[in-house]
Amino acid sequence: MTTGKELVFIFLWTLTRCVAIQLNLWDQSSENWKDFDCASQRGTCLAVEVNSGNYRVMSAYIGKGTRLTIHTNSIEHRSESNITIFVKSGEIPTQRNNDFKLSGRDPGFSQFSCYGVMLYWQIQLDESIVSRRNKVNIGITLTVDECIQKNYEQACPTKWLATSGGWCQPPEEYKGPCRSQNYFGTQRVANGFSVPSSWEYKMLWSERCGADWPCDVFVSSKCALLLHNLYQGKWKKLNHKKEISDFGSFQLLPADRKKNVYLFFVDIPPGSSVLIKVIPTLEALLTKFKEASTTVSGKSDLMMSVSQSESEQYKSEEGLISWQKSMRGGLLHVSLANFDCPQWSRFFFAVRNLNKFTETVRAIFHLHESFVIC
Repeated sequence: MTTGKELVFIFLWTLTRCVAIQLNLWDQSSENWKDFDCASQRGTCLAVEVNSGNYRVMSAYIGKGTRLTIHTNSIEHRSESNITIFVKSGEIPTQRNNDFKLSGRDPGFSQFSCYGVMLYWQIQLDESIVSRRNKVNIGITLTVDECIQKNYEQACPTKWLATSGGWCQPPEEYKGPCRSQNYFGTQRVANGFSVPSSWEYKMLWSERCGADWPCDVFVSSKCALLLHNLYQGKWKKLNHKKEISDFGSFQLLPADRKKNVYLFFVDIPPGSSVLIKVIPTLEALLTKFKEASTTVSGKSDLMMSVSQSESEQYKSEEGLISWQKSMRGGLLHVSLANFDCPQWSRFFFAVRNLNKFTETVRAIFHLHESFVIC
C-alpha cells in the first residue's frame, strides 16, 4: 500500500511503423465478406474490378483514437466524374443514406474515431462509362495513423533533410522504396495530382513510400475519456464529453456492509492523462460538523485502489481485479497517464469506505491536454 495524496501511473508503448489493417470486400456471388490483410503505407493493397452500372462494397475497422485514410485509384478514369463513392460509419451506405460522397476526382477520403467503428464505402460506376470491357480496375490503398491534420506546408517528410531545388535527403534509417523519389518542388512531373509540392502529391507519396509529414492535430485531442460504473452487477457507460466531468455524489455504506465500495473503469485516449478526485460533499461535511462525528475532513477514512488492465476485458466483480496500488485518506487524488501510442489504456479503480458510518462523496474527472506526441 502507498500512502499519500497522489499516485501517478504511466504506461509506455513503442509504435512500430507497419500497421496491419483488415480490408473486407463483399462478394456478391457468394454473398459473403472476403478478408484481405493490408499493410499501412505500403502501396495498393487490392485491385477491385467494378462493372459499368454496378458497384462494390468494402469495409475496414477504425481503431480507438486512430484515423483511417482510403485512397481509390483508377489509372484510366481517375480524373473523371463517373466514379462515385458513398461512405458511412457503422452500416453499408446507399445513395440516399450516407455520411458523404465523393467522385473519382477526389484523391481519397479519411475518417477518424475516438472509440472504434466499422467504416463502409461503396464504389459505384456510372452506366455511361466507356472502356474496352465496360469495366474499371480500382486500386485500394489504406493508411492508418493517429493524425487528423498534417503539416504538408513543410517541404520534406519527417526526419528528411531539405536540400536545394525542392529535393529532400532521406535519413539513414529509412528502408522504404522511395529513396531516389525525393523531389517535392513546384515543377510538374506528370498528369493528375503531380505537382510534388502539393498536399495531394505528398499524401499519395507517403501512402506508398512509408514516410510521412509531421502532425499538427492528433485524434486524441478530439477525444474524451470513456467512463464506466458497475451498477447492479453490470457495467454502465457514462457519456462524459467535457474535459472536466463530474460523476456526482454517491453514498458508501459503512465498512461492515457489503455495499461499501464503488467500482469504475476508465479508458484514456493515447497521450493523455486523467486526474481523479474523490472528496466528501459539502453537505456531508456540514452534517458531520453538526453531529460532531468528525472535526476535520482528514479524519474521514476512504481507500482508493487502482489497477491497469492489459486487456479490454470487463471485470464483473471487485474480487476479479488484482489491485496494483492503494491509498487512504479523506481527500483522494490519483493521476492516470497513458503514454501508449496509438492504443487507449484501461484502468480499474475502486473507492471504499473504511468508516463506521455512511460516507457521501463526489468523484471528479479532469482530462488533461495531450502531453506526449504519439
